Amino acid sequence: MILLKDVQAIIFDMDGVLWHTNSIHQAAYSQVLEPLGISLPDYRSMAGRRTKEVIKALFNSANLEVTADQLEQLSVAKQTKANQLIRLNPPFPNSHYSVLSNLAKHYRLALASSSSKGNLQLFFEVSHTAKFFEVALSGEDVICAKPSPEIYLKVLKVLSLRPPDVIVVEDSMNGIRSAYSAGIDVIAMTGTHEREELLSQTGVIAVIEHLEEFGATTYEDLTDCPPDLTGFKDLSVR
Repeated sequence: MILLKDVQAIIFDMDGVLWHTNSIHQAAYSQVLEPLGISLPDYRSMAGRRTKEVIKALFNSANLEVTADQLEQLSVAKQTKANQLIRLNPPFPNSHYSVLSNLAKHYRLALASSSSKGNLQLFFEVSHTAKFFEVALSGEDVICAKPSPEIYLKVLKVLSLRPPDVIVVEDSMNGIRSAYSAGIDVIAMTGTHEREELLSQTGVIAVIEHLEEFGATTYEDLTDCPPDLTGFKDLSVR
């Protein structure tokens, strides 16, 4: 169990931390881009970045041109495919609901993700956890995506807190660098990267393998729970 002394709030990344979507996003990119002759690198290099930025970078690496319209179409196609796969087999462990429920009793919780606003809404629809978060920001709520510190600085501003008052939970190098640049310590989660690689990153104070290491004791079966989107429209701040 991790005890966070003097911490008032916990800011979570979403993909790879709160739900296990890395393999889903990898598959979605593959299905959309490989028919165009674009080979994908290790997903770890893409984790934590906006879809459009990833696609544009992959086209550049392949020495191919992509128009703004094509970029938009491919981005929508990738996100649509990922959402279909997520709905088919939601990658949200039931135990994570209990972790967030318990943490919300002691800390202010926030979400800071490079994903689209629609993906955040899908996460809340699947997980029924919107009620636990005081603020949730997507990649659409900032000008510069991770590894820029903008999204974490914006969460701090909304919460009226200083960097020492919060902790970030991240799985990607881009996310860790984003939090560190904002002056916030990071608890890193394995899955996207190995423990040793995460521990070598400046700003990482601990590494966990499972969200349950925060100390959840029981969890609820959410099979029959209706979607809880209470307050979701008020969570996103521009």
